[in-house]
Amino acid sequence: MTPAVARKVRALVEAGAVIIGPKPTASPSLQDYPECDAEVRRIADELWDSGKVISGRPVTQVLGDLKTSPDFQADAADLLWIHRRIGSTDAYFVSNQEESGRLLTVRSAWPACSLNCGMRPPGKLAMPARSRARTA
Repeated sequence: MTPAVARKVRALVEAGAVIIGPKPTASPSLQDYPECDAEVRRIADELWDSGKVISGRPVTQVLGDLKTSPDFQADAADLLWIHRRIGSTDAYFVSNQEESGRLLTVRSAWPACSLNCGMRPPGKLAMPARSRARTA
């Protein structure tokens, strides 16, 4: 972690954010070496050793302890997803990662499948959604 990123993590923690991740030990950059490594270690010791940053526990466990429900849930295991805000709109991109063992080049030939999913946009109630997805 670079010193700039470590300083940003410290600012986020001071603003009340919960940070989850391993404790950094050095900067990947040689800019201002060796002081860059020393600064990263100082900030890491300040945050990780004080318990303000969580390390060594799965994200799902930490979020459960914080009583935070998942932002996206689905009844399929091989999905990747990302949630973005575009203005006042919540946009989700969901990608099926299941390998079918065949390559289809004609999109209309992709078999359709159904899945149950739920999304929790910030400040809104979670509503299970019924969606149709295509798999290849």
